[in-house]
Amino acid sequence: MKVGSILPNSQYQLLHQTLIQDITKITTSIKEPKPTINTSDLFDPFITAFLAIGSYNTYKWHSSFTQEIWKNLEVIAQSDLCTNFLERIEKQLDQHETNEPLHFLKSELLISSKTQPRSKLKQYSESLIEKYPSNLEFQHNYAHLLIDMNKSPSSKDNLVALNIYRKYIQSFASYTPHIVLVNTYNIDVKFYQKLRDKKEYIHAQKWLDSMAQFKPYNDDALLRNNTITLSEMLKERMHLEGTMKEQLKNYQEELDKIRAAQSGQNIQQLSIFTAIITFVITAAMSNLSTNGGFGSLAVFGVILIMFVVTASLISTPPKDFFADIRGKLLTLFSLICLFLVGAVYVAKKEAITFNCIFNCNSFAYFPVESVDNNLPSLHSNQ
Repeated sequence: MKVGSILPNSQYQLLHQTLIQDITKITTSIKEPKPTINTSDLFDPFITAFLAIGSYNTYKWHSSFTQEIWKNLEVIAQSDLCTNFLERIEKQLDQHETNEPLHFLKSELLISSKTQPRSKLKQYSESLIEKYPSNLEFQHNYAHLLIDMNKSPSSKDNLVALNIYRKYIQSFASYTPHIVLVNTYNIDVKFYQKLRDKKEYIHAQKWLDSMAQFKPYNDDALLRNNTITLSEMLKERMHLEGTMKEQLKNYQEELDKIRAAQSGQNIQQLSIFTAIITFVITAAMSNLSTNGGFGSLAVFGVILIMFVVTASLISTPPKDFFADIRGKLLTLFSLICLFLVGAVYVAKKEAITFNCIFNCNSFAYFPVESVDNNLPSLHSNQ
């Protein structure tokens, strides 16, 4: 049989089984602590046999077959024998014209091993896509790289990767590996979440509608139900935010009314408070100008403090008057005020009594000349 020739379907199924068995034997040997055979001796026979799958088509490269190859190549990529395997692939790449299968092995190993820069692997994948545009496996690997290189879940490159994944899934329909289907669905959900978080609800709903219409998602009960749940949650969020906005608008209108009323009330209170303070200050100055003394000034000072505390209590009434520090202060200063008023009153009374006694004594010693002026002259007739 010529390497790379097209085989009947039954023969390809047998070839797939044989290749899976051969690569499984390699990975089993790698996993053994003390392998009974030289594992690297199994590489060349497997590489040569793998060339028989030929150029790409969805049957010869069926996802059920390639998925098993992925899994085993990942094991080889993480082992010390990966470099040896890659060198043997490179050697055979120069010996065969039909080397599309070999590039598949090489790209899978390089991506899984992560020993080379992702940018270099991206260029390699782009060259394979250009050379083999119909090969979905190369496109699939390219999508892996885009996702791996772009941490932002909704970048433009990830959108390209999403479209590749969807195309891959549609090509194999129900034969698509479930992990590929779920991973693609999760990428879709991340794009929806970005639209939702930006409050672009109309576009978010359209995105969910496109997910609901994607047949592979819809055929999976779990994914279908999850999409329905996301859609219902989005509608609920839109309704809730609409209600909250309406309530906020109403609250704002009520607040504006309260502020307007409170502003007028504040102006009235300020006018009254200003008049009272002016009166207190005027009375205090008048008292000082008439030698009222420190006692009267102290009384007016205490009254002013009481006024300020009372104004605070009126503006923000306490739940418990005596538990509030302002209530205690008002009570204390009220007592002090009473004491000072009494003290001032007593002091003024004593001052009046003293002045009266002093004035009475002064009249007892009035000058004689004043009396003579009011009496007839004794010498007027003389």
